[in-house]
Amino acid sequence: TNFPNIFKGEFGLKTNYGLVSFAPIQQMYHALKILEIKKNYNIESVMEIGAGLGLSAYHSRNFGIKDYTILDLSLGTLSQSFFFASTIGKENILIQEEVLEKKNSEEKIKLITSNRIDLVPEKIDLVINCDSITEMSKDQALKYVNLASKKSKYFLSINHDNNKFKIKDIFKDSSFNRVYRIPSWYRRGYIEELYFNSNFKD
Repeated sequence: TNFPNIFKGEFGLKTNYGLVSFAPIQQMYHALKILEIKKNYNIESVMEIGAGLGLSAYHSRNFGIKDYTILDLSLGTLSQSFFFASTIGKENILIQEEVLEKKNSEEKIKLITSNRIDLVPEKIDLVINCDSITEMSKDQALKYVNLASKKSKYFLSINHDNNKFKIKDIFKDSSFNRVYRIPSWYRRGYIEELYFNSNFKD
């Protein structure tokens, strides 16, 4: 993979693969975790809740994971649309109602705003959330967990463990069972956790 720099004024470590700063390294790690889960649990489709610029999806695509949905706020979706159109080409993304297109949709990155969860694909193998769900209101976080419990087999979380509520609090009464819990190597106070949905049978 590489690190595309499409905005003026970016700073970081200059490499043969592009200018690399702190957040892009984190997002490449997210993509590597997705690739690891794909190999271990045979997943194909991914949905990310809150994706920043979209580099996790970009790296995942370079790793061969193309069926990728992003659910985010409107401003995030706008930024991601520009980023992907500038890197992988607008023909490889679907935005809002375009995700209802069936032809080759599993080969494209799908961008959906958080007020249109009705557009989320019916079946998702893995939901991933990094550095955001414990920053929301607990009610909103529970809505996302409820959505994932209906759609997804696995849920990967990398979030701060010292906010008003923890990941374990919002998963407590859900159909998800924790597979593992480890400290994040790249941010102090963050915990990486993988959950399996007991509603799904392998």
